[in-house]
Amino acid sequence: MEFKEKTVEAATELGLKEMGLTADQAIVTVIDQGGFLKKARVNIEKKPSRADEALAFVRKLADLMAVPCEMEMTEQEAEVLINIKGEHTGPLIGYRGDVLDSVQYLASLILNEEGKGYRRLTLDCENYRAKREEILKNLARKLADKAVRTGRKVRLEPMNPAERRIIHSALQPNEEV
Repeated sequence: MEFKEKTVEAATELGLKEMGLTADQAIVTVIDQGGFLKKARVNIEKKPSRADEALAFVRKLADLMAVPCEMEMTEQEAEVLINIKGEHTGPLIGYRGDVLDSVQYLASLILNEEGKGYRRLTLDCENYRAKREEILKNLARKLADKAVRTGRKVRLEPMNPAERRIIHSALQPNEEV
């Protein structure tokens, strides 16, 4: 947004106050220094946050993969959720969520690059995470029944820590397993 005042400092101060920003949160560009009978002009933009940069990364990646989609970001103090919606988002999910997990990891590195604490980033595509969780819970129950019925150990395919946690949580109430 552009702001005009007698001096550059006054225009900057006015702009920051109106936009509700501090000097650290803004990018100030001097358009005109002003002078005799002429006001100084500055342009002030909000600096993109680390979450905005992570979202931009995911958008750019989806564009490079030629996956048409819409993205919505929800920011909370300790967590950022990026939800992807579209008709043909399968390439962004990948086999059993491998691509989605990898993109989430990379976006999380962007979000937490500065080392000023940690914020969890969750990347979801067409509610895939909830659907996968339900599939894993059903699998855990089915294989637990099989293990109890046959009295043998049952092996599962390799899983990432989040999926193993879902399996363990689903089996925790079952005292026979």
